[in-house]
Amino acid sequence: MVALRRVLWAVLVGVVLAAPAWAATIRPGEIRVVEGRISAVDVPYRTVVIEVPTPKGDLTVGVTLDEAVRPRVDGREIRLSDVEVGTTARLKYTRKDDRLVGLDLVVRR
Repeated sequence: MVALRRVLWAVLVGVVLAAPAWAATIRPGEIRVVEGRISAVDVPYRTVVIEVPTPKGDLTVGVTLDEAVRPRVDGREIRLSDVEVGTTARLKYTRKDDRLVGLDLVVRR
């Protein structure tokens, strides 16, 4: 379990460091919606990473969820800790300053 947590932490650190490069592709305040496979979740930091399939290969989108966001499944709220890696999700996000911020997360089971 400790090794898995270290791997997830390393992935999330990489996402956070690369976020300014991704943020350059979306204007502040612009809203995007993507759907893909969840590849990492860090509950204490409220971060989620999703791999989105595109014609040119997967696009990795890593966001910090806004405090008001409550993930949902079938219209009902769930805890972020209940979101499982490998499941499909729809993510709505925006850019605030140099960060990507998740505005909505709907998980498909």
